[in-house]
Amino acid sequence: MRAHHLTSVGQPHQELGVNLVLEGSLHRAGKLVRVNFTLVDAKTRRQIRAETITAAASDPFAVEDQVVEGVIRMLDLAVKPKERRALTTHGTQVASAFDLYLQGRGYLQNYDKPENIESAITLFQQALRLDANFAQASAGLGEAYWKEYEAKRELSLVEMARQACDRAETLDAKLAEAHICLGTLHNGTGQYYRAVAEFQRALELEPTRDDAYRGLAAANEGLARLGESEKAYRRAITLRPQYWAGYSWLGTFYYHQARYEEAARMFAKVVELAPDNFVGCRNLGGIYVLQGRYAEAIPMFERSVALRPTARAYSNLATAYFNLHRFAEAARTFDEAVKLDGQDYVMWGNLGDACSWVPGRRAQAVSSYQKAISLAKEQLQINPRDAALLGNLASYYAMLKEKEPALACLGRALALAPGDPQLRYMAALVYNQSGESDRALGWLEKALAAGFSSSTIRDNPFFDNLRGKPRFQELVQGQGSKEHR
Repeated sequence: MRAHHLTSVGQPHQELGVNLVLEGSLHRAGKLVRVNFTLVDAKTRRQIRAETITAAASDPFAVEDQVVEGVIRMLDLAVKPKERRALTTHGTQVASAFDLYLQGRGYLQNYDKPENIESAITLFQQALRLDANFAQASAGLGEAYWKEYEAKRELSLVEMARQACDRAETLDAKLAEAHICLGTLHNGTGQYYRAVAEFQRALELEPTRDDAYRGLAAANEGLARLGESEKAYRRAITLRPQYWAGYSWLGTFYYHQARYEEAARMFAKVVELAPDNFVGCRNLGGIYVLQGRYAEAIPMFERSVALRPTARAYSNLATAYFNLHRFAEAARTFDEAVKLDGQDYVMWGNLGDACSWVPGRRAQAVSSYQKAISLAKEQLQINPRDAALLGNLASYYAMLKEKEPALACLGRALALAPGDPQLRYMAALVYNQSGESDRALGWLEKALAAGFSSSTIRDNPFFDNLRGKPRFQELVQGQGSKEHR
């Protein structure tokens, strides 16, 4: 609520898709405290139920627990004994530390905004200063540090996240948040089997944790257990159907599997639930690019940039220009992406692609690819099993005509994810840049068979040398006719 600056009952429904709002007020009178709370239909603004609690002001946790019990009654929830224990376990005897922890968790719900991650870190640190043994706050801090690493790519944050996660588990080995924290770290460092074990342990402790299901799904995706992965993503959505992040994660999963129509539906749901979510707009536009729907994609990116200028939004917009062969515009837009995030190897690699086609900027293409390689190799130290990173790294080497390291990286990537549609496409790029057009065509066939975008293959100028070949024409035309049936 605070992150979105929401103050009225109707706003959460309009901006976040919320269907119920809990309103409350607290009044002190001597040694007593009175809490009034009301359940309201967010759409109609009609009061559904209301309760009042009077309790001793000296025990704020007792007051909070009574409110929890009251809300459970209001919602007619059937709560199992294990779930009830989790609801009333605070992890600290310092009420102000618990309140800071809850605020930190609130900011992490909207982790798409860097300032929310920073606010969460500050709040968790403040909670731990009040109670150094507060395991939940340590777990929250570990997750927040990892989110900040994903945003900034500062390697020191990985160790900070690891220490916080380990500390949480040491303090309370039966805390679900501690195992979610560790599982998140294992996912990010390519230790997928260990991640599965941690998320399964978290779900044994708290079966209703949607974030544990999302983490379990990501771990299974890393292990190419795609059916189990999709099932876990869907379970997370079932647990929290009004939370945008569940649909975003599942949409990204579908994107990885080249299931573009399903991905588009998920990202459209993100935009529906949270119209101001710039990530949803950006990702939906990205799927439109893969479908060759550039006229629809560009306005989505412009909307994302208007909501919040980000490197990824500019990069996706530039990719649309690149596929339309508007190379100068693409290069200028990739410049903006690099300005906003100079630590993301993808931004530099994309800039190199565009500069390759702009007279007067071809020398810059070389330096951009070199920068991309340097940054990608740094990230590879954190997760040596990142197949997508290895595929991109292979393409950068290929663009510099460094065939041996290109093929070495490609081989490692394909060994990790042989069926990945994007990797098959990258293999075609690598072999084409290496002068092996027949092998490139073979990999394009495999990419299309896995569902990869035929419009991207058709529009990528790096395949211009293949356009005169009947085999290439048959590939693109045949797939295009299938897509439009």
